[in-house]
Amino acid sequence: TTQPCLCMVLEFCHKGALYDVLNDMREDIAWPNVFKAAIDTIKGLLCLHNWKPQIVHRDMKSLNLLVDENWATKVSDFGTSRFTSGTGVDLSTLGKLRGTYAYCAPEVYFGKNFTPKSDIYSFGVILWEMAFRCITGTYEQPFSEFKQIVFDFQIIIQSAKKDVRPTIPANCPQAYTELVNQCWHKDPDSRPTTEEVLQQLKQLETLYNANKTEWDSIRIPAVVPPEDESAASN
Repeated sequence: TTQPCLCMVLEFCHKGALYDVLNDMREDIAWPNVFKAAIDTIKGLLCLHNWKPQIVHRDMKSLNLLVDENWATKVSDFGTSRFTSGTGVDLSTLGKLRGTYAYCAPEVYFGKNFTPKSDIYSFGVILWEMAFRCITGTYEQPFSEFKQIVFDFQIIIQSAKKDVRPTIPANCPQAYTELVNQCWHKDPDSRPTTEEVLQQLKQLETLYNANKTEWDSIRIPAVVPPEDESAASN
């Protein structure tokens, strides 16, 4: 006889991965979209970090965040996630370099265990991705501006040993810039906790709502490619 097959039915996230949304020039990504995605994501991380026993994601990146038609954002892909306590494979692999180098915390390169603060570092890179896309109207891969970086493994070497980080747009609001710099600080102990990041994001959203004209004035709306314009007219 055939054994029963277990399945999970999940909601459909219409827009797909955040990475794909950021790359889609038909999407005009404004500050409200940034805050919606960021706050939803950090709430997802908070659920993991507050779980008993605690869970670290270990592969936080825009490709692992799913976005629905209303910009509700879900954390996905828990293949490398681990409990931070207990025995066996979870503890034995916490100190191994995993995930995508552009989002990987420097301390892991030096052999230290993944912690919630390692996920916060990764989240800082995601915050940069969204702000860069929102402000410039274009998408840029993290660290792609550095021409000396040819191979992926060079990214973690540069970020860990030389404290290299993607360049935050000069006109990015100061409070947002400060949060990004806190999240990807080289010292894990200097990074904010997941709860603190959530509170700061809520404060940033309030700050934006009180200064919409100023924040929106620095944005360059995405330019729809010519072929998409012609298709739309037909």
